[in-house]
Amino acid sequence: MTLSPEVEAQILRYYHAEKWTVGTIAAQLRVHHTAVARVLSQAGLPRSGRPPRPSRIDPRDRRGSTLICRSSARPWRRSQP
Repeated sequence: MTLSPEVEAQILRYYHAEKWTVGTIAAQLRVHHTAVARVLSQAGLPRSGRPPRPSRIDPRDRRGSTLICRSSARPWRRSQP
């Protein structure tokens, strides 16, 4: 189902003028939240949301240092960056 130009205009107005969130706009207009996000992305806005989580297999921790194996008693310790 496509959205009418009037609904798309309302989405943009609610987002820019009223500063409503995607979920609030979707609830008010009774459309799916991904439809609202699609209209906003087509208008040239970057996708909002959380940044992607780090991979569990990535050998780097949050500070950027690598994890290295030193001994069997303490198999992992942080190296200096």
